[in-house]
Amino acid sequence: MITDPASRVAEVLKTHEIDPDEVRSIIDGTFPVHFLRDIVSSQLDADRMDYLLRDALMTGVEYGRYDAEWIIHALCLGLDPIQPQNSTDPNHLRLCLDRSRGSMPPNN
Repeated sequence: MITDPASRVAEVLKTHEIDPDEVRSIIDGTFPVHFLRDIVSSQLDADRMDYLLRDALMTGVEYGRYDAEWIIHALCLGLDPIQPQNSTDPNHLRLCLDRSRGSMPPNN
């Protein structure tokens, strides 16, 4: 559906100058830039974050509730630990959390 030239999805992507093949590769996990793949499929992916909060709200349970604002403020890019520590290849960056970035300034 994403890459089929007759698809409305592919048409909309191309209208916005987005390559449908790149979108497909992010979803199927073959895109070379790891942190973009992490947003779609990881322990901290957008869908997982959404359904945990939504399910907790809709079922009335506390399990699954978390401080989404804190996580968003704490998100950063870090070097994939399995890569050489002196790597400058942006494809080796991963989505991660930096605890010090998660703290927000007090409201005035």
